[in-house]
Amino acid sequence: MKTGLMAVALAGMLGSGAVMANDGNALLNDCQQAIRALDNVRRASDSDMDSGMCFGMMEGVRAMMMYLKDSMSDDYKACFPKGGISNAQAVRIVVKHLSDNPAILHLDGPQLTVIALHEAFPCK
Repeated sequence: MKTGLMAVALAGMLGSGAVMANDGNALLNDCQQAIRALDNVRRASDSDMDSGMCFGMMEGVRAMMMYLKDSMSDDYKACFPKGGISNAQAVRIVVKHLSDNPAILHLDGPQLTVIALHEAFPCK
């Protein structure tokens, strides 16, 4: 049942590009705003909605990766530490990955989130 629900949630998330950050550029912008909110250094132009989109992306992708780990390709699995990671930690990992790899910002936001978390927590 959980697997089915997570698959439906992921499909909805991936198919709702108009609502969510649909590429790495938008995701990076949203998540940079989220980090400023976490660090209490917000700019006047920062949007709670944009920060929320980033946190929502982290929650959805992180949950999908945890619950569907056994059915995911080894190329995309993440082996999170015992107890998992927080959305705040996931945001910082994704921003670092996107900032270090500007050539991939044209790719889909959820896909980039999976790649960043996979690279940060590879399964051995």
